Amino acid sequence: MSMVNENEQKRPFDGDGQINWRVIVGIVVAALAVVFILQNTEQVNIDFLFFGFEVGMWFGLLLAFVLGVVVGWGLHMGWRRRKRNRAAEKARGQRK
Repeated sequence: MSMVNENEQKRPFDGDGQINWRVIVGIVVAALAVVFILQNTEQVNIDFLFFGFEVGMWFGLLLAFVLGVVVGWGLHMGWRRRKRNRAAEKARGQRK
């Protein structure tokens, strides 16, 4: 039996050659987003603050999806960093 370190857990495949469930969920969500975006191609008015644009609905949906992914990723990374810092502080406290 081999020990799996943290870096190996981030790979899309686990030690047994099976795909990580997070990768499957990500692929399914991305595929559904692409289908949804491609089915909505009408021209729409998008108003933001003082600006107004007439663009394809697909562009607005794509923009919202990308912004949601970026914000979600950023929040997740901040949460992981805070968790890691707390664990490091706790380990330093135990060594003293």
